[in-house]
Amino acid sequence: MVAIKGYTLTDAVLAVRAGQRDKARTMLDEILQCEPENKQVLLWRAGVAATTEESILFLERLLNLDPANRQAKESLDALHARLRRKRPPEERVAQRVWKRNCELCDAEIMAQQVKCPRCGGIDSLSSLQEVVENQLKDERLVLEARRHWEDRLRKSATAEVHYRLGLLDLNTLRNSEALFHFEEASRLGNNYPSVERAIQTLRAQRLILAVDDSPTVLNVLRPMIVRSGMRFLQAEDGEQGLATFRRALPDLVVLDFQMPGMDGLETCRLIRKERLKHDAPVIMLSGKLLDKLRAKLAGANDYLAKPFEEATIVRTIRKLLAK
Repeated sequence: MVAIKGYTLTDAVLAVRAGQRDKARTMLDEILQCEPENKQVLLWRAGVAATTEESILFLERLLNLDPANRQAKESLDALHARLRRKRPPEERVAQRVWKRNCELCDAEIMAQQVKCPRCGGIDSLSSLQEVVENQLKDERLVLEARRHWEDRLRKSATAEVHYRLGLLDLNTLRNSEALFHFEEASRLGNNYPSVERAIQTLRAQRLILAVDDSPTVLNVLRPMIVRSGMRFLQAEDGEQGLATFRRALPDLVVLDFQMPGMDGLETCRLIRKERLKHDAPVIMLSGKLLDKLRAKLAGANDYLAKPFEEATIVRTIRKLLAK
């Protein structure tokens, strides 16, 4: 079992067996801070809860993740039966409010909450599509948190740091960067099922490289592509675009026509010269209809005029990927 924040599930189990339940609760809580949907840890945490009500909260949290978990169901039924025997039916059962910290902005939230009411982010990997379709309430808080964890990364590249950066990147639709951080987290020891599932899902997505010197255009393209189930990677000029193409080997390139330095036409020609090593279709973007012929002569597979509609560009990308 891999250490998270210095503790492992094995450490917590040994503490339970030694009769150190308070210490075990602390260990399990710290593991859950990094891996809130670890079903094994949730089950143990329910087992060492200080009160029946607290145990019920952890079992319900587990059943939200795994409704078919027989052990959790039977334990929950037994606890509810115990409460019914212990208290009159008319007496309201007071439940202790159990809280945790959002793994994105660190705000204190209810343990069962998936979406943070402060930043609006989702710090669970149970559904990647739910994360990328989510609208952040305050992106500034998430970006500030990302800078914090980037500073941590420069000091110490641990599994926890890469895991946090992966969550933050996924919430800001930087899914190619998220894949890198989840892979690093796994390599360094965070090989929990949710991380491995996220890696497999992201690896299976087609990679789209967008090359444009306009941050506005890139910010428009990113959600269109990511929310359509593809990975997004960007470059801000032709030179960077060509280098990224050679390194990342994207499945398709969306390329701006007019850029400072190496323009889109030259970048497209150079990408076409790479086709023996890696061949990928190219869509060129321009605000001038007369550029369509020049784009075709440079080797582009298709051409779209700016401004473009989401349905049009997604349909064009899928059409070229299907060939």
